[in-house]
Amino acid sequence: MKNTTLCYIEKDDSYLMLHRVKKEHDINHGKWIGVGGKFEPFETPEECLLREVKEETGLTLLEYRLRGIITFVQDKETEYMFLYTADSFEGELIPCDEGGTGLDSEKGNTEAEIMGGRSGISAAAGRRQRVFLHEAGL
Repeated sequence: MKNTTLCYIEKDDSYLMLHRVKKEHDINHGKWIGVGGKFEPFETPEECLLREVKEETGLTLLEYRLRGIITFVQDKETEYMFLYTADSFEGELIPCDEGGTGLDSEKGNTEAEIMGGRSGISAAAGRRQRVFLHEAGL
């Protein structure tokens, strides 16, 4: 059994995302995901959340909310992922050793405006274009 956390950090209608490109055999390699990771021994979900966010972003969460526990079963292993959102934090973004970071925004940029190094995804909900506006400090 594996316990993990995943957090979507919101600011000004944008979400901080991690582009997983630095670990070669990462199950999430090449994907844009929220911030989080595996529990350390004897760690609570909240302690894991706060530690992982600090390690990967340099930010200290001030307000956050547990949204649910997602269960994955694959190859005889079960993972319980504690899913959080946060909208209040302090600190400055730092480079992450697991990938680049960016903001997924609902500001309305088109895919043509973000080609050449900036990634875009289509949001099924609301049928609007969501984009990673900038790669924070990287």
